[in-house]
Amino acid sequence: LVNSLKKEAAEDLKIKNKTWLVGEHKDILSIFFFLFAGMLLAYVTWYIMLPKELTNSVFNEQIRTIKAINTNVAGRVTRPDLLKIIIMNNFKVLFFCLLFSLIYGSGAIFILTWNASVLGTAIGNAIKINLSDIWSYFSAVPLGFGRYMLHGIPEIIAYFLAGIAGGIISAGIIRHRTKSKKFKEVLLDSLDLILLASVLIIIASIIEVYVSIQM
Repeated sequence: LVNSLKKEAAEDLKIKNKTWLVGEHKDILSIFFFLFAGMLLAYVTWYIMLPKELTNSVFNEQIRTIKAINTNVAGRVTRPDLLKIIIMNNFKVLFFCLLFSLIYGSGAIFILTWNASVLGTAIGNAIKINLSDIWSYFSAVPLGFGRYMLHGIPEIIAYFLAGIAGGIISAGIIRHRTKSKKFKEVLLDSLDLILLASVLIIIASIIEVYVSIQM
């Protein structure tokens, strides 16, 4: 991943017509996507397959995190208040994705792994609740994934973009002088990614409050 991010920083300088921001980084985005998807499916599978006692032990921290989130949801009267909380929480995660990637090129993986574990636990729990027999898999699985992935997809893409932006800046600092023209080009491209990530976070938060929670 570190080498991929260094490659992205180098490619930034070669591209003259930057008409499609995300398209420029499709290779590293696909790496993040398949890595996250693999972790998510693994967490969901293990949550469903393991016995309840073992599940509560293995996924204890994730369950506590989800309960804390649900407590905030239940304790808020108005949706605008809830929206503010979710936006702030999501921006905190976005900030740490950016920060960790700045410190270490692929540092965002730590944040993405934790998010995959929490999301996988939530989806696995939703599937288990709606699971009564083998035939209910056909409804429980789409329902479990649908409830969380509706807002989860733009949210996770935002974290990917922040991780890529931080990694590119980190690689740019190593490869170029911070006052050079090349580094400024890398920095501007990264700022565009951060701006796009911020917009996606707001969209994902709105979907979560006004759509996903009602499902």
